[in-house]
Amino acid sequence: MRLHGILTLLICAALGHALGQGTVSFASPSPTSLTVLSNKSCQKDLNLTDDQLKKINPLLDEVRKKFGMRVQGGMTIMSSGSGKQGPAIDAEVSKTVFPHLKPAQRARISQLKLQIHGERGLLEPGLKTALKLREPQIKAIKQIFSTADSETSALFSNGTFQMSPEVTKKLEQIRMKANSQARATLDATQEKAYAAMLGPKLVRLPR
Repeated sequence: MRLHGILTLLICAALGHALGQGTVSFASPSPTSLTVLSNKSCQKDLNLTDDQLKKINPLLDEVRKKFGMRVQGGMTIMSSGSGKQGPAIDAEVSKTVFPHLKPAQRARISQLKLQIHGERGLLEPGLKTALKLREPQIKAIKQIFSTADSETSALFSNGTFQMSPEVTKKLEQIRMKANSQARATLDATQEKAYAAMLGPKLVRLPR
């Protein structure tokens, strides 16, 4: 599955919960280590060996079972209301799966999580601190994604949730525009540091 496919499914999970509340946000749920390890493109990027996959796939299934999750289109989907379990899911994967990974693979997972999350992640406390974002920047980024949320909600203003190819395309356009605008708020020093955190761009596998 391509990276935009991951993002679409993450957005879908948020939409399913948010439609009844009249708002949609790209912020929930955030990608976890399980998100990364469940995706074929990410597995290839991580250079996971057949032996590693044989060991970790049953462990990933156990994590999904523990947190009431399911797999859709090769992607792990959180159950309704489980978005706040992200840190606990990461902790479980770190304890049970990470021992079977190399240090470089574990570090790369952190980079891929940031890439999948997109620039909305700039509002996370850790990134705000690491990049030393100033208050005007934070305010601008919040406004950018508030606008993106409004544009997303407008796509489902009739109260129904149907992911047609046209809607999927518009969602991707909204996401890409917001990410570009948010990243443009960074100064040169912040951009260099952020690029290092992201690492090499994920190479997408064909569908």
